[in-house]
Amino acid sequence: MSMEEDNKVEEPVAVKEFKSGLTWRSVFACIYMIFVFTPAIIWFRLSIVGVAVGGAVSFCTLLIFVEISRLSGNPITKHEAVILFNLAVLASLPTNYFINMIYREYFVLSDIAHRFGVSQYVPTWYAPPAESGVWELRTFLHPAWIMPFFVLFASSFFAIFSGLFFGLLAREIYIETERLPFPLQMVNVDAVVTLTERQEDRLAILTYASIVSLIYGVLLYTIPTASGAFGNMIRFIPVPWIDFTYEIEKMLPGGAFGIGTDLVLIAMGLMLPFRVVLSMFIGSLAIFMVLNPLLVNLKMTNWATRWTPGMDFSLIWRESTLWFWACPVIGMALAAGVTPILMHPRTIAKAFKFGYGGSEERISGNPPPKWLMIFSFLFGAGGLIALNWWLVPDFPLWALFLFQVVFPFLLMITQVRMLGVTGQSFSPPYLSQLTILASGYTKYDAWFLPFQLTPGTWWCSNFKICQLTETKIESWIKAYLLCWPLAMIMVFVYVSFFWQMAPIPSALFPAPAIEWPVTATYQAIWITRPIGFFDPLLIIEFFIGTAILTALFDFLHLPISMLSVVVGVNTPLPSTFSMFIGAIIGLVLSRIFGKTWFNKYRATISAGFFLGEGIAVVIGTALALLARAIWMRPY
Repeated sequence: MSMEEDNKVEEPVAVKEFKSGLTWRSVFACIYMIFVFTPAIIWFRLSIVGVAVGGAVSFCTLLIFVEISRLSGNPITKHEAVILFNLAVLASLPTNYFINMIYREYFVLSDIAHRFGVSQYVPTWYAPPAESGVWELRTFLHPAWIMPFFVLFASSFFAIFSGLFFGLLAREIYIETERLPFPLQMVNVDAVVTLTERQEDRLAILTYASIVSLIYGVLLYTIPTASGAFGNMIRFIPVPWIDFTYEIEKMLPGGAFGIGTDLVLIAMGLMLPFRVVLSMFIGSLAIFMVLNPLLVNLKMTNWATRWTPGMDFSLIWRESTLWFWACPVIGMALAAGVTPILMHPRTIAKAFKFGYGGSEERISGNPPPKWLMIFSFLFGAGGLIALNWWLVPDFPLWALFLFQVVFPFLLMITQVRMLGVTGQSFSPPYLSQLTILASGYTKYDAWFLPFQLTPGTWWCSNFKICQLTETKIESWIKAYLLCWPLAMIMVFVYVSFFWQMAPIPSALFPAPAIEWPVTATYQAIWITRPIGFFDPLLIIEFFIGTAILTALFDFLHLPISMLSVVVGVNTPLPSTFSMFIGAIIGLVLSRIFGKTWFNKYRATISAGFFLGEGIAVVIGTALALLARAIWMRPY
């Protein structure tokens, strides 16, 4: 069986009736998410390191609106549920944009930027100059912010359409032509269908799994979050993993090991095919327990000189990636994504027809209009190139084309394939930095350009959810474009309010004090032209080696997915180990209850884990916000 056949899933041939999910209720649900959950997400982002709550918003909002609509006698449809579920990203994604604007001014004024001698070279379209006084005023309402915000909004808007183009292209390749399974999107679909259609058997299992996950989530997130807000954090379980690196280094200097503590990792192990999880675990294990210690022992590469006894897992992961694995990962990722397509060229040739005049029955609705594809590409990718060239006219145009057109295409065929097969994807690191170095441009202003990688991975994953729920993708695109401006405006207002409340960073908002000095250090190192960080020869060598192994595994039909191995290489070992535990649990459940039962309900069990933990996170955040509000009272 070829890799193309192995990744394919049988789809029903019957013609499906696709319906729109864009209604006043789905739009109102999005508005509710933005107004209610965004402040909690902002507080979490500013207060706690290493925990993301964006995923919890979608499950909680879905649960709330499903129950309200049912009690009103007009249950919400699965098509409406898909729209509100997927639009939850608008409650969290813009948060990073505006908090990053504050970071930019922090960088301008930081001792780090002064020490590296770059603060005076920061363009005013990136951040206001130090003498503007916006840092002391703690406000966005200042003329010095006009250009930085113009660049932010313009680049973000262009990126939407560029990503839409590549997402639509990926839809034709991986949903329509290859028909990849997208296993983790199945979890979201199962949650939507179970809650909206109220299938009793699935609903019971979803409830039990949610209760278990909720209890665990209270211990993992709710109690530490709430107690920390009151000034005395009580933590029962480490987040994001239990670190055993100190014990490992006694036997394997340079090695690192841990166990991921998030129950969602177990859920992912239940959902993904066993060979995928095993391959990811092998890739991660090889890096952290074999190759990293070997490099340290042989004193090879800059990573060996960076390792010191006492480093924890996070530090080993970061330093080994920065000082050695960045280039190999780029080569491996490209080879794992490109090689299967080169081995099966009919797949991509067939997909580029965009479904026009094809003989096979389409499974995801009508093909994208040609005018939409052309407009999205020209307006999106073209707009990003024009914006960056306008900001830095001396920067080579070919380098901008490489970053905004060639790289997104390569990442699209790499990332979306990974997502479709393993449920995981990643972007090779430092591509913007590599582009600047390869261009030969020597001035500092290019290092502040608003580069946007837009491979369309997120768009395509949502198109898969739409396909599985018979929801028109047109309604999803319209809903996102309709709610995006509101989300940007409200996040602007909320972040401004939090900044007025207290300085960022401060005792009230401690997370940036931990993260921003590290980020600023790496940014300054890049700007001052690091020597010895990257070796292009490594990219070529690992590309060739991975391509050979990928072709060999495909030819021999070995039960190891090279694509999944590459995903594991770029995933921390504690995460893949917990996923492997989940896969073992899946085998046990399959043995006890039978394969038919397990295949029918495993997505429901996984959805329950997501739902229960999401509720625990939101409860903890709400209690923390309440505690902060009480603490801020003047009496």
